[in-house]
Amino acid sequence: MQRIRGKFRTLNPWWRFTIFAGFVVAALASLGIEGNRQLANQDSSLYSLAFVGLGAAALAAGLWTIVGGFQKHPKDGVQRRSIGLGIGVLAATLLSPVLLVPFGFLLGQAAGSPAKEVAAQAVVDAEQEVDAALLALTNAEDISEEESAEDSLRSSEQALVEATQVLDELKAEEEAEAIARAEEEAREKAEEEAEAAQKAKEKAAAEAEAKKKAEERAAQEKAEAEERAAQEEAEAQVEYLESLRKKPLRYAQHVCSEAYPATSRYFRISRDDSAFLSTGNSEDEDGLKVLGCVNFALGWSSALQGSVSSTSALAGTRTWSENGLDYQWTYHPDHGLNMSIRED
Repeated sequence: MQRIRGKFRTLNPWWRFTIFAGFVVAALASLGIEGNRQLANQDSSLYSLAFVGLGAAALAAGLWTIVGGFQKHPKDGVQRRSIGLGIGVLAATLLSPVLLVPFGFLLGQAAGSPAKEVAAQAVVDAEQEVDAALLALTNAEDISEEESAEDSLRSSEQALVEATQVLDELKAEEEAEAIARAEEEAREKAEEEAEAAQKAKEKAAAEAEAKKKAEERAAQEKAEAEERAAQEEAEAQVEYLESLRKKPLRYAQHVCSEAYPATSRYFRISRDDSAFLSTGNSEDEDGLKVLGCVNFALGWSSALQGSVSSTSALAGTRTWSENGLDYQWTYHPDHGLNMSIRED
């Protein structure tokens, strides 16, 4: 023992820790198997002894580590490491019972049969015991054997009832767990569908907003284009009118045609840029309107207006010149005013 202890104390502290950790893992594994078998209502005395033995071995190993750390190299850093590793092993050993439930289901499930199968097997065993008790009761030859068989039958029937009750409870728990899982899956699916619907709604809203902005932008661009076109047309019209002002007769024709569509019947311009104005008789209102428009467009002076209005059939041919234009006209009540206009 002293030789083993001497060799053990010369090991590196990390190797010591590895060995002690193996004891702890074995103890916890036996504890998990024990917990599972307890839940399954199986005989567990062997596993209980194994757990106690392994746990005691791990505890002793931890104490040995601490004692060895004090005895060897009292002023060396190995002492502190040995004490720390020993305390860690002791803590893991003392806290191992807390891991009963998780190890019972995670480690023990792999070593033992599921509780439902165990309960089903217990029901089968109880039924076989009942059948055996009935057979013994049938074959009983005296009263003592019959009473013994009856006691055995009652005990077997009670065991069968208890085993059946346990199996039913396990089935009910399994069904409840299945229902709970189904409800959880349905809830998760509903949440996923709701989330997908919300995302689809947000996507549709974003698309609608983008479409609205695109339509507004297109409408704005169209309005701006129409405004630019109207402005360009107005500018072109202004330029055209400015160019016409250099040719007063054509300017007057344009202005009057815009105001009175019938202007071409009363005011015409020939190829040599001379104009002829005819108002028709006194009852022709359109002719008088065109005469007034030409008067305005050419900027007649008040003297010219008075001369034209005072002309009679007996006055013959009258002439006038102003603003670079030569006027010549006659008047007859039946034919109205006939005037020719030429540029100087």
